[in-house]
Amino acid sequence: MLRILPPIDSSGGKALLVAPVPQKCPNIDLLGCAPEPFMPVLITAKIVRTALADQQSGVQYEVVDKQVPGLRLSVKALDCRWSVRARMRHTGLQRRWDLGAVCAGDEDVDGRICLATARGRASNVREKCRTGVNPDEIVTYYTGGREALEAQRQAAKAPARSWTWEKAKSEYSIHLSTNNRQATKTDYEKKLRLPELSRFAGRSLPSITANEMAKAYADIHSRSRSTGHAFRRVIKAFWVPR
Repeated sequence: MLRILPPIDSSGGKALLVAPVPQKCPNIDLLGCAPEPFMPVLITAKIVRTALADQQSGVQYEVVDKQVPGLRLSVKALDCRWSVRARMRHTGLQRRWDLGAVCAGDEDVDGRICLATARGRASNVREKCRTGVNPDEIVTYYTGGREALEAQRQAAKAPARSWTWEKAKSEYSIHLSTNNRQATKTDYEKKLRLPELSRFAGRSLPSITANEMAKAYADIHSRSRSTGHAFRRVIKAFWVPR
């Protein structure tokens, strides 16, 4: 269902057609799937204020900026967030990075960022992706400061730990409880219990290859096309190929 925002101004400006926010976590596109089609619009201060008011009313949707490609204003159940999507040059895959919580006005307030700051951060992330530089560190600095960046660097030096398939599903369920509606949580958990996924029982996540996941998807799709399409959406949010 599409949501139509009020006209931008009283001089005959057209209403904005905004696609609803997809219920998933930011992550890499998988299995050759294209990102959802959103109609870019020029995000204005008025649109930001409307989004903040809508969030308080329980409305959820997403607006894509026309000025800075990939910048998104997401109105979610718990908050309004800025994020950016960009394609990594060295992998050819798209990712989404969270840039921070939204605030109205022209200045950042109490850790929340305004439209100008969001555009600046999104531009920097996209430029790093374009030149083949991983933007993870700068995004960590944006959202958590120097302490978060140092913690991330120390964690990278520590021996790698991996979750089993079951542990990952359990942790993901907790994440869904915090960030999504109950109906979304129930639906995603159901898709991760499909019988075709039993082949991954007891496996560590890093050991699961993209080819194995693609085969599982193909088996689900051959049994039910609608279930296969729904599973594709869920697995893109849950699992990152190694």
